[in-house]
Amino acid sequence: HMVVFCDINEELLTAAQATVEAKYPGARVYGTKCDVGSADDVAKLAAFAREKLGVVHYWVNNAGINGGRKPFVDLTPQQIEAVVNVNLVGLLLCTKVAIDLMSKQAGVTGHIFQTVGSGVKGGGTPGYAAYGATKRGLPQLTDSLVAELTKGVPGFDVPKPKGTVNCHTLSPGM
Repeated sequence: HMVVFCDINEELLTAAQATVEAKYPGARVYGTKCDVGSADDVAKLAAFAREKLGVVHYWVNNAGINGGRKPFVDLTPQQIEAVVNVNLVGLLLCTKVAIDLMSKQAGVTGHIFQTVGSGVKGGGTPGYAAYGATKRGLPQLTDSLVAELTKGVPGFDVPKPKGTVNCHTLSPGM
């Protein structure tokens, strides 16, 4: 097994690495600090993954924060910004670099997984309105990317990539 982890919190990153290494002795586990809301950090993450793994077959977008359970009107602008930056901007940036990376891997089929959460089915998420809003759009994003990656975009000539990229929604417990 070979895997790359990232986290903005180095203690959590180290703990995740240790857990996988303990469960899978001999696994090659690599970690790097990354703020998924930063385009520069995400570009470095993709380069790190390619350097350590050579070929990237799977990319799982799993970063997420909920901002704390409280009424939306009690959230600070900074809490809202943090939730949107991690859950939505981060996912978009990571998906973009994963598509770029995987589409250049000749003869390889890559898979990107978007992890959804509460709010994905609609119906509201009282106490977690900002979080739910960031998760609700992920199936739409995935559907759009599936169409773009398989059929292209009408009116745009996009060169055929060297590698195949598939995009999926991952709904643990949903």
